[in-house]
Amino acid sequence: MEVSFQTTINSKAAILIVPLFSDSPFVKNAPEILENFLKKRQDHKDFLGNEGETLLGLPDDDALPGKVILWGLGEKKKFTAQKLRGLAAQIVRSVRSLKKEEITLWCPDSLIGFAQTLGEGAAFGNYNLAKFKTGKEKEELESQTLKKIIVVVSKKFPKFETEMKKGISIAEAVGEVRDMVNAGPTFKNVDYLAGKAEDIAQKNGYKITVINKEELQKMGMGGIIGVNRGSEFGAKMVVMEYTPKGTSKKPPVVIIGKGIIFDSGGYNLKPSQTLYEMQLDMAGAASVMGLFMLLKKLNIQHHVVGIFPLTDNLVSKSSQKPSDVVTTYSGKTVEIVNTDAEGRMILCDAISYALKHFDPRCVIDIATLTGACMVALGDRYAGLFGNDAGLMEKLRKAGETTDELAWPMPIHPDHRAKMKSKIADLRNWDEVPYAGASKGAAFLEEFVENAKWAHIDIAGPAFVKDPKKYETPMGTGFGVRLFVEFLEKLR
Repeated sequence: MEVSFQTTINSKAAILIVPLFSDSPFVKNAPEILENFLKKRQDHKDFLGNEGETLLGLPDDDALPGKVILWGLGEKKKFTAQKLRGLAAQIVRSVRSLKKEEITLWCPDSLIGFAQTLGEGAAFGNYNLAKFKTGKEKEELESQTLKKIIVVVSKKFPKFETEMKKGISIAEAVGEVRDMVNAGPTFKNVDYLAGKAEDIAQKNGYKITVINKEELQKMGMGGIIGVNRGSEFGAKMVVMEYTPKGTSKKPPVVIIGKGIIFDSGGYNLKPSQTLYEMQLDMAGAASVMGLFMLLKKLNIQHHVVGIFPLTDNLVSKSSQKPSDVVTTYSGKTVEIVNTDAEGRMILCDAISYALKHFDPRCVIDIATLTGACMVALGDRYAGLFGNDAGLMEKLRKAGETTDELAWPMPIHPDHRAKMKSKIADLRNWDEVPYAGASKGAAFLEEFVENAKWAHIDIAGPAFVKDPKKYETPMGTGFGVRLFVEFLEKLR
């Protein structure tokens, strides 16, 4: 979606959107040609500016566009960036039904400090969920896509323009992540996602290494290979590296995403009511790809490595079985108690790879790891675990700023003890159905050695039925905005 900026309202514009607060003067800082129209609305009390309220007006003044939509922001004293993100998405969705490729937005000075959020919300509202529809319905939906927003400001604000464009770029990257997560196995497999990563790397000049199944076997990545045994597609592990000028000798921030493309649960087969959504299980890997779509564009000044192992977890005559014992890349052995606890098996190899090859500043993994975390925190919070309070707090604050919330969760010594096996070094699951998210984190902790580490369990917020105002059902792209904020604030 394109955005441009000007200081005057074009009377030939098809639609003008005017945001207004309920508890501040309606006409403050408005262009003169807009004042009379707003005063009439105020005098007639036909628009109060309540949060989410809209009014379509047809001005009789030729100096104004043919349609003016008043957009209520609610009370100014209660206004927040999070509210604006949702409200902006809602107003864009509502005007899309009018099938205009372009809209004009009058931006009062009071919104200048919310530029990035305004851009995010507008682009989120322009997201089309129905990527895989065909025929007339697809044509109808595509005809409602907004191509341009013209923003009218009282004077030139260069920072505002930059920040709003940034918000649109971030939201559009999140939209691509949503598409990847929503796509079923008909449309995506290991090769498709590895190819997508290669396209991102080529476009941005990143270093990329794609390790295929044969190489993974030679390297001794038994965690990944074990999960992959039931799939017709060989596993791969993608390693992407962003090294802006002056950072090549600095330890990187390593971000690892779980890339289970479809998770049947293996021989511990999932129940049918959840099985049909299991294309979501690569949401962690997708969020890492979304971040790498943005690192160069946003000029993030940190050395960043993204790693994501890719495989299905399926049932076949060669599938991994409960009671198998595998040797991971670290050399530690793991008893497979539950084949549906597969995410931690591919992540542990990726973590060990990161430690061996990159000497990281910190390691962060993001994964739709446990249903237990969803039970504990619902779909608004991710679970946040780790071994470094400072790192966890930075991630928590980044989540609070971006509305990608992460709640600190414990790893108790008892959780660690439950991950010990009688016949191997570790086991991948505990039969007692309590604290499953903490036990999953405790398992991963066994592989992080002395590195600073955080684990973000996004089982709840990565794929939702009850979306936030700026989201749509299904994939949310959770993690992209949190990581951008985290890296921008990292010192």
